[in-house]
Amino acid sequence: MSDSTDDPMRGHRMARRLIRMVALLHERGYESLYLYCGMSGSGSNWRYAIGAMDKARWPRRSRDPLQIFNSMNGGDEPAQIDWASLVDTPEVLADQFIAAYPEIGEAAHARNPAYVAW
Repeated sequence: MSDSTDDPMRGHRMARRLIRMVALLHERGYESLYLYCGMSGSGSNWRYAIGAMDKARWPRRSRDPLQIFNSMNGGDEPAQIDWASLVDTPEVLADQFIAAYPEIGEAAHARNPAYVAW
Protein backbone atom coordinates (compact mmCIF):
# COMPACT_ATOMS: atom_id res chain seq x y z
CA MET A 1 0.00 0.00 0.00
CA SER A 2 1.15 3.52 -0.73
CA ASP A 3 0.80 6.68 1.35
CA SER A 4 -1.90 8.11 -0.92
CA THR A 5 -4.94 9.80 0.56
CA ASP A 6 -7.03 6.62 0.20
CA ASP A 7 -4.52 4.57 2.19
CA PRO A 8 -6.13 3.58 5.53
CA MET A 9 -2.65 2.98 7.00
CA ARG A 10 -1.23 6.46 6.31
CA GLY A 11 -1.88 7.64 9.89
CA HIS A 12 0.07 4.68 11.26
CA ARG A 13 2.92 5.32 8.84
CA MET A 14 2.98 9.00 9.75
CA ALA A 15 3.22 8.10 13.43
CA ARG A 16 6.33 6.01 12.73
CA ARG A 17 7.85 8.80 10.64
CA LEU A 18 7.27 11.32 13.45
CA ILE A 19 9.06 9.01 15.89
CA ARG A 20 11.97 8.69 13.45
CA MET A 21 11.92 12.49 12.95
CA VAL A 22 12.48 13.05 16.67
CA ALA A 23 15.31 10.50 16.72
CA LEU A 24 16.92 12.25 13.73
CA LEU A 25 16.62 15.65 15.41
CA HIS A 26 18.29 14.17 18.51
CA GLU A 27 21.19 13.12 16.26
CA ARG A 28 21.32 16.69 14.91
CA GLY A 29 21.80 18.09 18.41
CA TYR A 30 18.21 18.82 19.44
CA GLU A 31 18.67 16.57 22.44
CA SER A 32 16.02 18.26 24.57
CA LEU A 33 13.27 17.72 22.00
CA TYR A 34 10.75 15.24 23.37
CA LEU A 35 7.95 13.17 21.99
CA TYR A 36 5.12 12.13 24.28
CA CYS A 37 2.66 9.81 22.59
CA GLY A 38 0.05 7.14 23.13
CA MET A 39 -3.39 5.96 22.16
CA SER A 40 -6.57 7.85 22.96
CA GLY A 41 -8.93 6.36 25.52
CA SER A 42 -11.06 4.88 22.74
CA GLY A 43 -8.01 3.38 21.06
CA SER A 44 -8.95 4.93 17.72
CA ASN A 45 -6.46 7.82 17.66
CA TRP A 46 -2.73 8.13 18.22
CA ARG A 47 -2.05 11.30 20.21
CA TYR A 48 1.26 13.06 20.56
CA ALA A 49 2.99 16.13 21.91
CA ILE A 50 6.35 17.32 20.60
CA GLY A 51 8.19 20.01 22.49
CA ALA A 52 11.29 21.22 24.26
CA MET A 53 12.26 20.24 27.77
CA ASP A 54 13.17 22.98 30.21
CA LYS A 55 16.59 22.29 31.73
CA ALA A 56 16.20 18.57 30.92
CA ARG A 57 12.76 18.41 32.59
CA TRP A 58 9.34 17.76 31.12
CA PRO A 59 7.07 20.81 30.99
CA ARG A 60 4.86 21.32 34.01
CA ARG A 61 1.96 22.96 32.17
CA SER A 62 -0.24 20.99 29.83
CA ARG A 63 -0.33 23.82 27.29
CA ASP A 64 3.27 24.96 27.34
CA PRO A 65 4.08 27.35 24.45
CA LEU A 66 7.11 25.21 23.57
CA GLN A 67 5.08 22.16 22.57
CA ILE A 68 2.56 21.14 19.93
CA PHE A 69 -0.26 18.61 20.19
CA ASN A 70 -2.05 16.56 17.58
CA SER A 71 -3.72 13.21 17.02
CA MET A 72 -4.23 11.02 13.99
CA ASN A 73 -5.87 7.88 12.76
CA GLY A 74 -5.96 6.08 9.44
CA GLY A 75 -8.98 8.05 8.27
CA ASP A 76 -7.75 11.60 8.83
CA GLU A 77 -7.73 14.08 5.97
CA PRO A 78 -4.34 14.79 4.32
CA ALA A 79 -4.09 18.27 5.86
CA GLN A 80 -4.14 16.94 9.41
CA ILE A 81 -0.79 18.56 10.31
CA ASP A 82 -0.26 22.05 9.04
CA TRP A 83 3.55 22.04 8.96
CA ALA A 84 4.14 18.91 6.84
CA SER A 85 2.69 16.44 4.39
CA LEU A 86 1.61 12.96 5.37
CA VAL A 87 4.03 11.50 2.83
CA ASP A 88 7.18 13.41 3.89
CA THR A 89 10.27 11.44 4.89
CA PRO A 90 11.62 11.77 8.45
CA GLU A 91 14.44 13.96 7.08
CA VAL A 92 11.98 16.36 5.42
CA LEU A 93 9.77 16.31 8.51
CA ALA A 94 12.77 17.26 10.66
CA ASP A 95 13.63 20.23 8.44
CA GLN A 96 10.01 21.36 8.25
CA PHE A 97 9.44 21.00 11.99
CA ILE A 98 12.42 23.21 12.85
CA ALA A 99 11.39 25.74 10.18
CA ALA A 100 7.79 25.83 11.45
CA TYR A 101 8.68 25.95 15.15
CA PRO A 102 12.03 27.76 15.49
CA GLU A 103 11.35 28.63 19.14
CA ILE A 104 10.92 24.94 20.00
CA GLY A 105 14.04 24.11 18.01
CA GLU A 106 16.08 26.77 19.77
CA ALA A 107 14.95 25.61 23.22
CA ALA A 108 15.49 21.92 22.31
CA HIS A 109 19.00 22.48 20.97
CA ALA A 110 20.44 21.71 24.39
CA ARG A 111 22.44 18.72 25.57
CA ASN A 112 20.36 16.06 27.27
CA PRO A 113 22.28 12.78 26.98
CA ALA A 114 20.14 10.87 29.48
CA TYR A 115 16.98 11.45 27.43
CA VAL A 116 18.60 10.85 24.04
CA ALA A 117 19.91 7.48 25.27
CA TRP A 118 16.41 5.99 25.01
